Amino acid sequence: MSNRLDLNKLEKSLDNALADETAESLTAWLQSHRKHQKFPCNGCGNCCRKIASAVAFAKQAGFPDEVCRFPYAWNEQGICEMLTPGNRCKVYERRPLLCNVEEMYKYFDMPYEKYIQLNKQACAEL
Repeated sequence: MSNRLDLNKLEKSLDNALADETAESLTAWLQSHRKHQKFPCNGCGNCCRKIASAVAFAKQAGFPDEVCRFPYAWNEQGICEMLTPGNRCKVYERRPLLCNVEEMYKYFDMPYEKYIQLNKQACAEL
C-alpha cells in the first residue's frame, strides 16, 4: 500500500466540493485535506477535570446548542464522569463536540495555527 497522494482522487473530491457550491462543503474539504498541526494533547485529563467550567463558558460565550449540549454528568468538583482514573475518556471516539479541539475549530474565525496555539496556552493554564 502506498502513502503517495492520489492527485486524481484529490482533484475529484475538490470538484465535488466545488460543485456543491456551499461554503460548508468547501470548508469541510479544506479541513480534511490540509496538512496542519494537530493539538498536542498529552492526556493529562485536566480539561476533563474542568468540564463544568468549560460548559458554562461555552454557554456564556454564546456557542450554539450543539457545542453547549453536554450529555454527561460531572461531580461537585466539575470532573466529567467519563474520565477514568488513568486519565482516559470512556467515550473518546464519540466524545461531545466541546471536547474535540479539532472539531471546535469551525466555530472560530482565525488561522488554524493561531487557534492551536491559543488552545495550548489555555491547556497550560488549567
